[in-house]
Amino acid sequence: MTAVYGQKSDTSSSFDASAICDLGMVRTNNEDACGFARLGNIILNHHSKFCGIDAIVAWVADGCGGHDNGEFASYCLDQSFCSDPSRSLDEIFAYANNKIVASKKNALSTCSAIKLYGNGRFEIAHVGDSRIYQINNIGIGLLTKDHSVNVNNRSFLTNAVGEGPKCRTEKFSGELNKGDYVLLCSDGLYGLLPDADIYQSVRYSRNVHDAAERLIRRANDNGGHDNISVVLIKYKQ
Repeated sequence: MTAVYGQKSDTSSSFDASAICDLGMVRTNNEDACGFARLGNIILNHHSKFCGIDAIVAWVADGCGGHDNGEFASYCLDQSFCSDPSRSLDEIFAYANNKIVASKKNALSTCSAIKLYGNGRFEIAHVGDSRIYQINNIGIGLLTKDHSVNVNNRSFLTNAVGEGPKCRTEKFSGELNKGDYVLLCSDGLYGLLPDADIYQSVRYSRNVHDAAERLIRRANDNGGHDNISVVLIKYKQ
């Protein structure tokens, strides 16, 4: 189990958040990256948690293209978010895309990202098949659409960061209600856990940190054949 380090602050603030990036049970290298950042303040990567923030940016990236190349692509996205999370999501994706393309490596990555404000409004930018879910007392719903096709039970990406000079992000916005959760994850999680299991792990855990650990643990119990990334945010306003 991956250790998680972090800190807490005001429990009366807008969000609780936790992020874990786990190697899984089979892979020997990590091609995922995930994290979240307080806008205009402290950066917190994977293996981190933070409670008590008024605006947040969160991301999950899943690299592909081979061991080193996959790690490089997801790292570029991770560093693009960490370097200045206050930029627009378009700018963050474009910066990472340009760096990946300029490297001339055979490197690609998925990425799903959300910018969430204290009034409950959110903006999403999405490329590939990493996912963002909304979870509440009604149920679990998928906010993103996979950019992939299934051929003979194998999934192939139709869109990825680093595939060309212009990053083709899918963008949309919405609003959360008090008590709603947002879950960002790589296919290492949702490929091993059905929606019902994801819902139960989130809704029936003590807090977001316990829920994130429980999701990782259950995916590993089901085989953990890929890297597993989870960012879980609860909107408390």
